Amino acid sequence: MNYISAEEAVATIKSGERVFIHGGCATPQRLVSALTNRHAELTGVEITHLHTEGEATYAQPAYAKAFMVNAFFVGKNVRPYVNEVNVQYIPMFLSEIPLYMRSGKFKIDTAFIQVSPPDAHGFCSLGISI
Repeated sequence: MNYISAEEAVATIKSGERVFIHGGCATPQRLVSALTNRHAELTGVEITHLHTEGEATYAQPAYAKAFMVNAFFVGKNVRPYVNEVNVQYIPMFLSEIPLYMRSGKFKIDTAFIQVSPPDAHGFCSLGISI
């Protein structure tokens, strides 16, 4: 099985794309950090998510040129930046979000998800592994 680094994985993301970040305790911190580290070479990357855990450095005003945040839920890590120019809250019922995404009105270019390591058959579990 071949693996690539987080830096290699986010290298394909281009300016102007929309990135969805898997949330809760399964927020893929390495991918988020690797993308944030590319801030100097990116402009207008839209980051969208529900509740995420960990650092949300991308939401800080210093990163406004590189990242715009559209959050469906405002957690502790994003809350201090909601009134900044690059962070918005999208008010929507939780149950409506999957339909909104499937409708084609909210296209996602890249999704950051965390899965367990593959088993002997190559199957993974969505979420976290211990």
